[in-house]
Amino acid sequence: MNGLRHVHESTGRWAAWADLVAGIVPLVEDPATGEPRTGREEEWSLVADSRVGLARHRRDHASILPLLQKRVSVNRRLAVTALTADPAALDDAQRNHLRTLAISLELLGTFQAGTGDPACLTALGEAKALHERLGLRREAAIVAFNLGHAYKDVRGVRDLDVSEAAYREGLALSNEGDRSLRAACHGQLGCVAWERFKDACRGGVADPEIVHRHLQAAVEGYHQQLALAPEEDHNVRGVAHNQLGVIFAMIGATDSAANHYFLSIRHDEASGNSYGAAQTRFNVADLYRKAQRFDDALAYARAARDGFARFEGRAAADVEDAERLIARIERKDATVDSLASVTNRRTAAWMSVWRRWCGWWRRGLSRGWGGRSSG
Repeated sequence: MNGLRHVHESTGRWAAWADLVAGIVPLVEDPATGEPRTGREEEWSLVADSRVGLARHRRDHASILPLLQKRVSVNRRLAVTALTADPAALDDAQRNHLRTLAISLELLGTFQAGTGDPACLTALGEAKALHERLGLRREAAIVAFNLGHAYKDVRGVRDLDVSEAAYREGLALSNEGDRSLRAACHGQLGCVAWERFKDACRGGVADPEIVHRHLQAAVEGYHQQLALAPEEDHNVRGVAHNQLGVIFAMIGATDSAANHYFLSIRHDEASGNSYGAAQTRFNVADLYRKAQRFDDALAYARAARDGFARFEGRAAADVEDAERLIARIERKDATVDSLASVTNRRTAAWMSVWRRWCGWWRRGLSRGWGGRSSG
């Protein structure tokens, strides 16, 4: 089933996959209780994972958490004996039960991190400990990677130093030939550097060397991600190009930013990620608005709004943001109100630093830092 899922999801055949999963659910779940059929718990867990993937694609977040929590509960019951057994004495079935529990905990923790719930650290920590107990380095590396997300993104536990350490642990645990995982880790190290850059802007750090270092690390991280990610890994490549577009838009390199955004849209569409494509079209619209290319900006803003609207209310906030952007474009409002505008309200000395960054990075463009990347 996992093989079929990969084929359908990676090629964007979401509707066909949804039909196939819907036909399997009654075979493993009692429709009257919603509980797994007796003796079909393992199969139910596998199908539940696919249902979560489909709900995520539909942005049906209300359906995801109950499924994830139930999956952890079911898998914990299956693993109850293995949890207290000597790891060296585990048979194949017990090892599989522990591994499945670890995966379900990881998925729960990852979702909780995405919703800003600090409880994610508990689920992810237990998942990593279980993988380490089983000697599964790659699986432990993936959980370390997800812990990096939690410490980067979840308010209340945010710590960029811990986040960076987690991503580096993911690199250390991964195999040199695991290009997809190593690409993702490098991309997230770039993201940590970008967060540090934004923190420096908000804090008024006036040392150009510090800001140069953060920006350079961010761009290098994303370029390393693109160098490692397989050509067919549209999800990873789409995110990397979008983030590079954001960075180059920030320093006023409109053409380089647009090129990365266009590549991001292409990858999102190839993978069936219509929400990601709409997000990037929104970014293109705002980029062209600031460049006073209002006709182009309006076309992209309307396309972004229409893309969000296809989610039938589940992206209502995004639709509202797009409508506000359209209104600004129709007023021919080219005001820069991103992070760059915050620096514009700093002291004259801070503005001098900002001009030095932009000049340095634009000179870098001639050496290929912001050109149209392959992919």
